[in-house]
Amino acid sequence: CLVRCRRAGVHCPAVLSVDNNASGQQLQTESDGENKVRESSCLFLEYIRGCTVREYIESRSSTLGKDDDDDEPKAKKARLDNDDNDSPKNEKERGTTISTLIDKNALHVAYEIGSLIASMHNANVIHGDLTTSNMMIRNPPSSSSDDTNTTNTTTKEEAEEDWKAQLVLIDFGLAGTIGAKGGVSHEEKAVDLYVLERSFVSTHPGSDDLVSEILRAYKSKCQKSDSVLQRLSQVRLRGRKRECFG
Repeated sequence: CLVRCRRAGVHCPAVLSVDNNASGQQLQTESDGENKVRESSCLFLEYIRGCTVREYIESRSSTLGKDDDDDEPKAKKARLDNDDNDSPKNEKERGTTISTLIDKNALHVAYEIGSLIASMHNANVIHGDLTTSNMMIRNPPSSSSDDTNTTNTTTKEEAEEDWKAQLVLIDFGLAGTIGAKGGVSHEEKAVDLYVLERSFVSTHPGSDDLVSEILRAYKSKCQKSDSVLQRLSQVRLRGRKRECFG
């Protein structure tokens, strides 16, 4: 899948080497109790420097603070009231307001996400685990804006204004070619998008505008996107039924 994506121009880690002679793992079978060596291989991939999209969004959201005024025009605020999520972080923040900043750069990143997924689907590859943790930004905005020795704020603002994100898809452990699992191609693409939508809902409250921008880019870049998005509506409906009736 990685090689196919690279050939199609999809930004993902390059495969540097494959070691088919990697040390095997000894396994004891339950039937006869004998130790057997399972053959294994080792895959060497390009190391991607930068930060994940999740880290980028959360770092910007955290700068808003809990007591920001409600007249912030570009901050979408949502309350964490999901009692099913009992992680320590959300347990601490439950009842407080978390803000996802929606501005030009955030929308730009969202558009690049949609374009990247469209390129992958055009190559007839599904990712299987599309989350903001599995997307990296090679060139995140420099943190030098916090440097007290830097005084040229105009230059920093201009650099932020001209910033163009370079996104990379990672973690293809669940990836596959369309139809490899016996499903319909449009269905598997739609499920890919649905997983990403649910990731934004659970991880980045108030990010509906970002999801809309992702789908807008996907619609403009992906072949036969109308059929995929139509199937996405059906996948959403099935997901809501499972949530209601189990």
